[in-house]
Amino acid sequence: MPPSPSPLELASNALVAGLLALALTPATIRLALRYGVIDAPCPPLKTQSRPVPLLGGVAVFVSVLLTLILLHPADPRALAVLLATSLLMALGLVDDLRALTPAHKLAGQLVAALVLVRGGIRIEIAPLPTLAADVLSVLWVLVVVNGFNLIDVSDGLATTAGVVGGLGALGFAALAGDRLAASLAACVVGACAGFLRYNRQPARIYLGDAGSMSLGGLMASLTLIGRYDPANGVSVYLQPLALVAAPLFDATLVVVARARRRAPIYLGSPDHFAVRLRARGLEPRTIARLTAAVGLAMVAASACSARLERGGALTLSAVLVALAAAMLVAFLRALPPPRRGSREGGHEIGAAPSLDDLHPREAGLRAPGQDVLPPVEENGAARQPVAEPADRLAKEARVADGEAQGALRARPHLP
Repeated sequence: MPPSPSPLELASNALVAGLLALALTPATIRLALRYGVIDAPCPPLKTQSRPVPLLGGVAVFVSVLLTLILLHPADPRALAVLLATSLLMALGLVDDLRALTPAHKLAGQLVAALVLVRGGIRIEIAPLPTLAADVLSVLWVLVVVNGFNLIDVSDGLATTAGVVGGLGALGFAALAGDRLAASLAACVVGACAGFLRYNRQPARIYLGDAGSMSLGGLMASLTLIGRYDPANGVSVYLQPLALVAAPLFDATLVVVARARRRAPIYLGSPDHFAVRLRARGLEPRTIARLTAAVGLAMVAASACSARLERGGALTLSAVLVALAAAMLVAFLRALPPPRRGSREGGHEIGAAPSLDDLHPREAGLRAPGQDVLPPVEENGAARQPVAEPADRLAKEARVADGEAQGALRARPHLP
């Protein structure tokens, strides 16, 4: 059995991953701007005031990857995690560049989940036969990956969920003496925290599908790799659920809301809890902080459940499930999604997007090797595209790059 991770080792993993994310994110912003990989405003889901670069997940994943390669010894399970997450990253990149159908995305996610299971990363429940455990593990990975994909609708929200889940996984793994899980969790916490510098409100870059799905893959792997205290037979199930509580809650809310309207669950809608809260006047930074507080409370409660007898752990679990159900009902009944005609973030909900809200190339942003795109035809008249948003974002990328370099110089040198 490998030695337990030391606090210095875990702190080094988190610090290196964080510094790499701080350094790589500005370069990713410039890359996304250069090739027009940006997210244009399209209310009610996308209420930013200007197009925002995607590809932030590349910086997060590369930071985790490089840190594991540099500081962690070779491990077959780590290779399975990195391979599966790389597949999710590639799938998300294709979706960011050219939208995939839900069936194609699901097929790619299924392949990544199978890679994890074949690599020995699966749910281990004694009464279950191997085949049933494998099927359940694949379904779990799909749920977590899509949960993070769904919750990424507000500045810093998915990244905050990654920090909270990573901190919980780090604590559980450190107590269990699991070096791989603890090191991976430290890398996730550091990379997400570094990226959050640019992803918090007002976001300068988004995770994109590449980032949300790969982060979901990392968190799903952490929940499966981790070893939990089986003393009372309850906390071993409650703790992994607590690590991804926010994405699971949002996914449940969205699916139930769409099912009630008999709408396809794979079509976008303003049913997310973050969109509902924004419509009530809450800022994205406030939503992220509330989500972090609730997530940390869930992790703490699940940790306490391991110290209880079976009856006490069951009671605590029932209380947590009841609270989650009450929150779900409250969002469905008392906090409906924005209605057509209402306003959020300066946009009219349900209004058709303007030409500036469309794809960056249609909105007249600069394309590689081209100063300004040709005018767009609107009702038979040529409308001159506006290139100012790209210029302004490019300037912010240069400023962000300078801030990251300053942060690197200010940090102590690692041995």
